[in-house]
Amino acid sequence: AAAIGEHAKMIVEIKAGNSEAGPALARMFLRHPNLMDHVAAVMSFDAFIMHNFHKEMSYVYEQLHTNHFPPPPPAEEKKPELFSPPLSSSPNLRPSYLGGHNRGA
Repeated sequence: AAAIGEHAKMIVEIKAGNSEAGPALARMFLRHPNLMDHVAAVMSFDAFIMHNFHKEMSYVYEQLHTNHFPPPPPAEEKKPELFSPPLSSSPNLRPSYLGGHNRGA
């Protein structure tokens, strides 16, 4: 968006099951805070990812306002539910589970 112009903003979608994208995006914002000006929204249909992203971004804002950068707090580990199919077969993504939703029905 920054390459398009100062007025341009983008919407970032973190796909369900991609638990690594949120922390990586928060680290990028910590290293390059000027990029936040070019993001209108960060969204995901995975509530767990958004909960952790909120915690990561709270840390980013705290660090940017205090001007020191200790290591970020660890993200919560999601506990898998039994008999829920993963949304992705990629070995690089952890599955996301939608509580009580049966995709096979």
